[in-house]
Amino acid sequence: MKEWKVNVDKKELLRHLGSISQVGGLKRYELTEGRAKGVEAVDVVTGSGLEFTVLPGRCMDLSCTRYKGIPISWQSKAELTSGAYLEQEGMEWLRSFYGGMLTTCGFSNAGGPCQEERRIFGLQNYGLHGRLAHIPATQVCCKEHWIGEEYVMTIEGQMRQSAVHGENLVLRRTITAKLGKKKFWLHDEIENEGHTAEALLLLYHMNFGHPLLSEKSRLIVNSGAIRGADSIAEQEMELYGQFHEPVHLQNERCYFHELRTDEEGNTRIALINEELELGASLKFNREQLPCLTEWKMLAESEYVLGLEPGNVNPIGRAQAKEQNKLQYLEPGEIYKTDIELEILDGPEELAAAENEIERLGDR
Repeated sequence: MKEWKVNVDKKELLRHLGSISQVGGLKRYELTEGRAKGVEAVDVVTGSGLEFTVLPGRCMDLSCTRYKGIPISWQSKAELTSGAYLEQEGMEWLRSFYGGMLTTCGFSNAGGPCQEERRIFGLQNYGLHGRLAHIPATQVCCKEHWIGEEYVMTIEGQMRQSAVHGENLVLRRTITAKLGKKKFWLHDEIENEGHTAEALLLLYHMNFGHPLLSEKSRLIVNSGAIRGADSIAEQEMELYGQFHEPVHLQNERCYFHELRTDEEGNTRIALINEELELGASLKFNREQLPCLTEWKMLAESEYVLGLEPGNVNPIGRAQAKEQNKLQYLEPGEIYKTDIELEILDGPEELAAAENEIERLGDR
């Protein structure tokens, strides 16, 4: 059967279809079973082959992502849970880490557990990666409409992390997709609605899995410098962009990249699988997100590549503070970020993305 592609010409579409939902659109619903009961979700069908699920019930993050039926994202054995199952002691966050295309980490911590003395709270325990990913959205708005000749789908929502005598940080997120486009755009605005400066740790934990990730895959980055997070990663530095079959009880390897950019500060990275003739790339700006963490986890069932733009590497709040890398958001200040994910289909698109990445930093 010859491959079919949606014709995005507005006039032709409206001639042939009674409803755009025949080829794409949004479907909003609520999960009803197990620990996921009550989580609100929105399926996004772009008509290009790219389909993904946004979770207003979990910080407007993304769970399952597929392209032409091929899984792009990694799903963990913890599976999707309601945010009510958050356990913030130590490493217990992992019990509700479903993985997905995106899990947003922050605001109070990104990285391992630590402690800090705080006014009124006393000695405050900060668990792995903070609590943001478990906060459900309010003011959720799903919209599909024509903007000129483009059919645009948007999901908007707001998450508030706050406490009496503590922080009052608000994340306003917009996720945009377009009919016929195999990409999506994420735009965040984080505002400090409190009256004191607050620490802002932000990590976009984007998780790629099998079969896109395999021993045939390559990570394409253009880094001015790379360092391993520990001695094991340092010893295997030359292997950071290579992958192998799952290994029983394999430990993670983490690498911190200082990416080269174009003249506007934009950068791009890609995971490509030439055997599948398939890839995925991320674009963002280093003025907004100066750090990239690579989480290379090749164990059985934990077979995942995390590509994680952020304003800090996940070294934990205490260590970031010691190293003077802790960013603060002043009262009334708004911090904005933008990330684009694009699917790469076929040898030409894979080669074009690799060439673009290789040219970064050229002046």
